[in-house]
Amino acid sequence: MEASFSPGFVYALIILFVERLSVKIVLVAVVFVLSLVLNMNDYSNFTFLVFVIWLPTIVHVFIFTGAFIFYGALKSRSASGLISLLVFAGCAVWLLFYAPHQIKPYVSGYAQKSYEDFSVLNITLYNIFGYGDLQTGDTALYTNTHAVSIMRFIAFAYTYHYLNWFSKTTVIKWNRISKPRMAIIVSLWIVSVVLYAVSFKTGFFALFLLSLLHVFFEFPLNHHTFIGIGRELKAIIRK
Repeated sequence: MEASFSPGFVYALIILFVERLSVKIVLVAVVFVLSLVLNMNDYSNFTFLVFVIWLPTIVHVFIFTGAFIFYGALKSRSASGLISLLVFAGCAVWLLFYAPHQIKPYVSGYAQKSYEDFSVLNITLYNIFGYGDLQTGDTALYTNTHAVSIMRFIAFAYTYHYLNWFSKTTVIKWNRISKPRMAIIVSLWIVSVVLYAVSFKTGFFALFLLSLLHVFFEFPLNHHTFIGIGRELKAIIRK
């Protein structure tokens, strides 16, 4: 499923802006073929890193979240919105590049094993910043100073992403949710807890699947956001 993120991101553009069905089908087929050629399932391939590793993870929770904040600030001409964007970016830069020399983190074997399936994100970011050449299973991922800084940045990006959306009641309308929908959400939550209790691995992959699906469904919103940013910037420049 991960390998389909590169064409999936382009599919959203095609669906949004191409009206004729025949043209949509042709373009989707072309994009699919190109994705098979370019997507080599190799971490050294930059296209693979961007679309398969980073797009559904750090790009989704950090870059797209920053874009939403920026678009909202531009659309409402809000100075406080722009300040919040600067604070958001400033915190991320500080967490990512500030590395105290005497940091001695302790990560239990259970925590390391639980995070193993997600550690590829940390490893690729660590290597792309030129800090070294970490490999899967390397314990330096949990002890190296720069690796800890990258983990702080990832934790901040995900936490801010979640809290940012939960705070937007006027957009998502959490305060107006219907009882049937609330029942479905509560039921899914109970099932998720049961899955984790029975098998951590099963629960992890079940929730990971839902996470990937929500990334797919948000692609059209991401495209609209960047188009909106361009439109608002043009309007400001003209004035």
